[in-house]
Amino acid sequence: MRKVREAVMMEDAKVSIRYRSLEARKSARTFPSELVRYPVSIYLGEAIKTTPEIAFLPFTVTLESEPDIASFNIKGEVFVKGQPETVEKLVLPDHERPPKIWSHIYRDILDVVYQLAKHMNITVAREVLNKNL
Repeated sequence: MRKVREAVMMEDAKVSIRYRSLEARKSARTFPSELVRYPVSIYLGEAIKTTPEIAFLPFTVTLESEPDIASFNIKGEVFVKGQPETVEKLVLPDHERPPKIWSHIYRDILDVVYQLAKHMNITVAREVLNKNL
């Protein structure tokens, strides 16, 4: 799969996300939705600059429910194109905080997870999907 989400502008830079792998699993077991939690694990790779104006970062995100009734594993890359200082500001960590691009990726991925969950008739807790970053 090589689905590319439409590019958006972020701080005067063009940002697009390419999804390489979307995996969703649903167990036959059921639990009341208020008992199910979805810890999120996100890996954002080091920014690779192809030119001073273009960088990309690989990512992997995993949501696995507790108890074990559903999981989502998403892999891809985010591409950032803009002025060199803007690209750097978006893709590099700011002191102890993750890169600014992280929250954009996180929100986009949660939208994808919501669509997958809806299609598979899986309830994902609102606090996961509406988390403010």
